[in-house]
Amino acid sequence: MVRILFTLLLAGAGADVSAAGAIDALAPCRLAGLSQEVRCGEVEIAEAPDASNGRRIKIQFAVVPALAKNKAPDPLFVLAGGPGQAAMQVAPLAMAMLAQINTRRDVVFVDQRGTGKSNPLVCAPIEKTARLAESLDLQKQIEKMGACLRTLEADPRQYATWIAVRDLDAVRTLLGAVPIFDGAVVPRYQNVCATTQFTHSLDRATPSSHMVNQAFDL
Repeated sequence: MVRILFTLLLAGAGADVSAAGAIDALAPCRLAGLSQEVRCGEVEIAEAPDASNGRRIKIQFAVVPALAKNKAPDPLFVLAGGPGQAAMQVAPLAMAMLAQINTRRDVVFVDQRGTGKSNPLVCAPIEKTARLAESLDLQKQIEKMGACLRTLEADPRQYATWIAVRDLDAVRTLLGAVPIFDGAVVPRYQNVCATTQFTHSLDRATPSSHMVNQAFDL
């Protein structure tokens, strides 16, 4: 059984037609497991927020367009938890739950930094032949983790939730959507990060302990 943790973020009701135009301008693409064509895009940002001249990474996202021609102007943003899950990879399972919402709203799947297609932090698979005693040896596991970190083309210190929230706001800006956290279902720590950093575009955030059908009247 696959366990999926979702963060659902509803852009503010004040969004205008610029959001629809931005989504229409994205490149057509396909997501594995989804029958319909979607739209894909990316935003390039600094890996380290305080080092704008340093390494840059790309945050990838996909938009499942609403079915209705007269759709609601504000899209729904979806993140995946886990940690380490990529939103675009779980889109088929998510859309089964969000089909009714998608009739009136675009649904945006954002791969958070370090996952999926957004500069993923991936270690080599653990050897299945390793002895049980070795797998339980904390020092050996720390050594393996250190070896993995040295192979990554990334600074792991920059892959934290408080920075990922900034990435999400960059996607929102690119799409022309306004306040992204109105009516949101947000994990508690992410809720705190968003509330602290984006009070200018924050209306209301709801902890993710609520079920989708309980938290939204869409």
